[in-house]
Amino acid sequence: MPELLRMKGNVLLSLPEPNRGEAENHLMQSLELSRRNGAKAWELRAAIDLAEFLAERGRCEEAKRLLQSALEGFAEGSETADIRAAKRLLG
Repeated sequence: MPELLRMKGNVLLSLPEPNRGEAENHLMQSLELSRRNGAKAWELRAAIDLAEFLAERGRCEEAKRLLQSALEGFAEGSETADIRAAKRLLG
């Protein structure tokens, strides 16, 4: 379910007339559901997409905190594509 919510949020953002409010809600729901279920990988994916959304709207500090929180708990030295993407956004 978290992945479906994340994907729906991204689809809403890709429309010719994006529904940003609804997209943000779906991304937040994806993040919250991932956290409740302890699904760190899904949480990180949702956090990346939500952080990109927030940064594009000038909410950079919020995006940074979100990514830092999502990266907590991953083993030191882990280098999946999602972890690299999150670190790139933080930079």
